[in-house]
Amino acid sequence: MSFTRPYELCLRVFEPLAAHPDWQRGGLEANRERIESALRQDADDRLVVLPPEPMPPATPSMRMYLPASQTSDGIDRVWPVQQDVLSWSAIRELEEAVPNALLDPLVPRSVRREASMERMDWLRREDGDLVYAQMGAWHVPFQWWLAFDESVDQVIEEEGPDGSTRIRVRAEIMSASARVDWARDILAESTPPGGAGTIVSDFAEWLDGFDFNSILELDLGGMSAAHWENDLRALVDECVTALGDDDSERAANAFGRYMHGVETQRLQARAN
Repeated sequence: MSFTRPYELCLRVFEPLAAHPDWQRGGLEANRERIESALRQDADDRLVVLPPEPMPPATPSMRMYLPASQTSDGIDRVWPVQQDVLSWSAIRELEEAVPNALLDPLVPRSVRREASMERMDWLRREDGDLVYAQMGAWHVPFQWWLAFDESVDQVIEEEGPDGSTRIRVRAEIMSASARVDWARDILAESTPPGGAGTIVSDFAEWLDGFDFNSILELDLGGMSAAHWENDLRALVDECVTALGDDDSERAANAFGRYMHGVETQRLQARAN
């Protein structure tokens, strides 16, 4: 049995299958559990060899389906796994955040060079450079919460074999994009350049790259209880709303409470 990775969080975009005629092969059954199990097993296999292999293989034909039976509009949708593409983004983030002395033992320079060349080959092959997911560990990036409204969006709660709850939230991408655009406009006027406004602007641009009939799914995985039972997502909305109302005192209060909660989560992550 493969090891679980409960700290992983994933924001996926499921595009209509009709937008990708060349992907329409085989059945359209929900295959989430099988895909996730295969990815975990691959990660385990790469960790137990010597030396470990930090880079996953390309997965050009591996796709997770969101069948019409699970949506309200009767549209079959699909998410391309892109495991190798996501790993390139992770390496770039590590290179920006981790000194080479620590990074080299984790991801050797030869591996990083090979990953860079593979990414360039992928950019030449593909029509565009869309990455269909964003990944997180332990903590939900604040801009993700801006895309969702639990009073409107679909919230799926599932109980795992161990009794834990797994939560996924699904939003129509047009609605999600409109919410993020609203926050972007407010933050652009009320925060310094290069800060939260830039992060949200980049996120809005990413959302705008997908088919307008797509579904945006936030999968909280093994961190569902930790993130769904706190008030961080409400504090993000309260802070932006207060800024839009020119209520700096209320915005500062919400921001302070949000950062306190985030720091608590970071301490828990370090402890693990």
